Amino acid sequence: MSKLTGTNGHEAIHAIGVRSKTAITKECFEAAKRLLCVGCYCIGTDNHDLEAGEAAGVPVFNAPYANTRSVAELVISQIIALSRQMMDRSAECHRGAWYKVSKNCCEVRGKTLGIIGYGHVGSQVSVLAESLGMKVVYYDVVPKMAMGNATQCSTMDEMLEQADYVTLHVPKLPTTKNLFGAAQFAKMCVPRDHLLTTSARTSRQLPLTGPPILSSLSRRPRLPSSASCCPCASPQQPTPIGSPRSCGQHIAGARDRI
Repeated sequence: MSKLTGTNGHEAIHAIGVRSKTAITKECFEAAKRLLCVGCYCIGTDNHDLEAGEAAGVPVFNAPYANTRSVAELVISQIIALSRQMMDRSAECHRGAWYKVSKNCCEVRGKTLGIIGYGHVGSQVSVLAESLGMKVVYYDVVPKMAMGNATQCSTMDEMLEQADYVTLHVPKLPTTKNLFGAAQFAKMCVPRDHLLTTSARTSRQLPLTGPPILSSLSRRPRLPSSASCCPCASPQQPTPIGSPRSCGQHIAGARDRI
């Protein structure tokens, strides 16, 4: 704070760069003497007090392509890991067991991936998925030009009825709150197995901790799912999802080189 206010022997700064863990609050904007801008070395800016920044005349901007490819690669790795039950086998090995199981394991080639949110990350996931031999269908609230041979669906339900895998890539907005819930899980109830993954910035889009979702998951023991960015990864908040599902920190941008 002293660098913002120019106290304790520090000169007041003109610009500050932060990552997603650091939040610039209203108090920071009000105390800043010469702050001209805030740069976020990530995609999201929702952890900062944007209204206070606007009132102070300080723009808050992001780096929209900073981790796009990294997140897309992580999503593809999760899809493959879930398809081969890698998290189950890892957990068993850590318990000292060795089960060479092939039941319900499959290749991703020839399967259909459904993408909810066809923006920077979603479109890159589409490209990588097609390179693995997958068919891609996607849903977005606005018309988006397809990458490769991907097909846009007019409704989410239309997409869910086709997809073997579903991945969510949507921003934190009031319109995306609880975007995916029990009704959407019900649409996925067809003879084929499904896998669900999300790298959305917040679990508001996928209320994993809600009783309806836990109830839906408990009735669907063959629905593996993975969430790489949600509050339930906090040590203070126990993970509500058990094997063969996983819930972890958003590590897509955690890399020291490209």
